[in-house]
This record gives sequence, structure tokens and C-alpha cells, in this order.
Amino acid sequence: MKKLFFLSMMLLAGLTACENPDNPGPNNGGSNNGGDSSDVVFRLTSSGAEIFNADGNSGVITYELIDESKAGKVSATTEEDWIININTDTEGQIKYTVKRNKTSFSRSGIIKATYLDKSFEVAINQKSNNEIDETIEAPTILGIYYGKKSGGDYGYYISLTDGNWTYKGPAEQDGVHFEWYDWTWPDCYNYFLYIFTPTADDGTLRVPDGTYNLDMDNNAYGAPRFIYSQSWYRTTDSTGWPVEQYDFMDGVLVVEGYHMELTVTLYDTVNSTRIARHYVTYDGEYQLVDDAQ
Repeated sequence: MKKLFFLSMMLLAGLTACENPDNPGPNNGGSNNGGDSSDVVFRLTSSGAEIFNADGNSGVITYELIDESKAGKVSATTEEDWIININTDTEGQIKYTVKRNKTSFSRSGIIKATYLDKSFEVAINQKSNNEIDETIEAPTILGIYYGKKSGGDYGYYISLTDGNWTYKGPAEQDGVHFEWYDWTWPDCYNYFLYIFTPTADDGTLRVPDGTYNLDMDNNAYGAPRFIYSQSWYRTTDSTGWPVEQYDFMDGVLVVEGYHMELTVTLYDTVNSTRIARHYVTYDGEYQLVDDAQ
């Protein structure tokens, strides 16, 4: 299976390298039905085959489009349910997300891009899952939308947990007013994530769809991310006192509607020891607390 998988990727890469841009065919700018748009150029400019690890991540396909008439609109589709969040809003780019591969088998799929009667295809390949130590289905999401109150881009502070929290009332810190919640629920675990996005909440009070990578530099600006300094794993005892607390040494969160997939490696910074790699999922409706004002 692995030999066939990597052989297919090599063949795809070879075919892409051998294409002649001066003589475009049906998959890189040629017409599919006899020339209804013979003066239009629509061709792939990035790789014809992409490879992802089992964790999954976000990807971008780039293309060239020349059409003075602007008669059409770029679309992109796939038949695979593990390739999600396909977005063609940015000119010259097709963005997408590859979900975590939970199986012991590698897999491949196709994203097909179309403009008028022209199209091209990109092969999306993903390696098998062979390194997860523990899989958790979190029953609850707790969290707060801070907007720009917390500094940086638009902030969401959430926890994937089997516990709850206690509302303590309004509070103030460094001249900033906020709603105070006590997270020390007894006998529970929490995967805390401080997420930043470049756009404001759309009124649903949910984390926007997309891929969020752990930022070890704690940059609260720019692309979607969650920051190292305020993201960690914690368990509590029967009194709510923390009994285990670990940082994340790497991680990625994938969001699609009411579904979340978090993959993180827990790290004991005091003893410089890797603890375990966890794969956490959540499915179900939720709504965060609005504390943006």
C-alpha cells in the first residue's frame, strides 16, 4: 500500500514537471469542449500533487487566470469528505483544509478547479496515522469571545473539556473590564486554547471555520493561530485543584461548523519531557460568551 502511494505521488509530480505551458492541454488551460473560450488562460501554477502528514493542515493551490471579459467564476470541488473548507474567494488561490487521518492507511483525493469550460486537477495525498497516544471525545466546549479587547487580532479563549465553569461576575484588570469565570471544576480535563483570527465574529459566537496552528512565538496578529503562552492541558482533582498541567510543544486545530479536531503534543517543560500526543474531537452545537465590549 505505501509503495503504491508514494509511486503515485512520484508519477503525479513527474507529469506536472513535464507539462508544456506553451501548449496547454485540458488540465492546464486547454478547452474541454472545442474552444468556447479559446482566448481564456486558466492553468495551475503550483504543484500538481500535495502531501500532508496524518495531522492534516491547511493548503493553498495557485493558478493563473487571464480573461478580459470576466465571463466566469472559479469553482473548486472534491468528492472526499476529509478535504474541507474549500475557498475560492481570493483571486489566484484556492484554499482548503485537510482533516486528520485517523486510519492506519494512507489516502489520496482530487481537488478539481473549473473556470468556464477549462479545468485542472490537483492530487491531495495524506500519510497514515501512526503516532497518536490517546484519543478523546470531548463532550463540552466552554469559551469567551473577547474581540480585540485582549490585544492583537480578534480573540477567542476556549476549552475542550468534560467539566464546567462557575461565573464569578464582572471584574477589571489593567483598566480592562471583563467577565470572570472560574475554570477550576473538580475531576475534569481542559484543553485550553487562546485563538486569534483576522476577522471579527459573524454573530454566531463560534470559532470560525479554518485551520489554526500553534504559534510558539505568541504572535496575536496575522493568520489564524492559537498562541503558546495561554494554551495548555490541565486536569483537576476532586477539589478542583490542578494535578497535571502540561504545555503544548506542537498542535493544530481544525474547525468545520460544529465539528472540531485538535491534535497536540503535551510537554513537561520543567523536566524537558514529552508526555503524549493527543487527538481530541468535539461534535455538537455550542455558543461562546460574548465579552467583546
